[in-house]
Amino acid sequence: MAEFGTTKDFTFPLEQVLALLCDEDHIRAKYEQMGHRAFEPLSWELGGEVRTMHSRRRVPLEVPRFAKKILGKENIVEQRERWEPVGDGTWRNTWSIDVQGSPISIAGSALLRPTTAGCAQDVTGRASCSVPIIGGKIAAFVAKDAEKGLHIEDAIDRAALRRG
Repeated sequence: MAEFGTTKDFTFPLEQVLALLCDEDHIRAKYEQMGHRAFEPLSWELGGEVRTMHSRRRVPLEVPRFAKKILGKENIVEQRERWEPVGDGTWRNTWSIDVQGSPISIAGSALLRPTTAGCAQDVTGRASCSVPIIGGKIAAFVAKDAEKGLHIEDAIDRAALRRG
């Protein structure tokens, strides 16, 4: 298992950031900018206290030689997210990504919390691979790629927030 994470500080109100992170059109556009294809919302429930999102998409991946038999150049992933308030204006997101047809497991959580400047999102995740011998090496590659993706998503989210 390999862990990854980041903290994103925003100078925008928490409610505005949360709305963006749950907006289907923004998420579709963000994934398209990242080179992901065929985004399909499978379930999108934003009413009430709890917000859940379930989607599928195709994700291209530059795979190192040692992982080519395990990971394809393009993978179909299903992502599930559940946002819920936890008090003091903070929201928790628990999420998981299923890489279809592979022994990879990716999951984690995020806290979106108010700050004096706006809000911050603390994201943590872990990747694992159930393949003997090289599974740890593959998990480390997936975790590094996932963390890189978090930084790309952050830049896209910030640009969208600035545009309003």
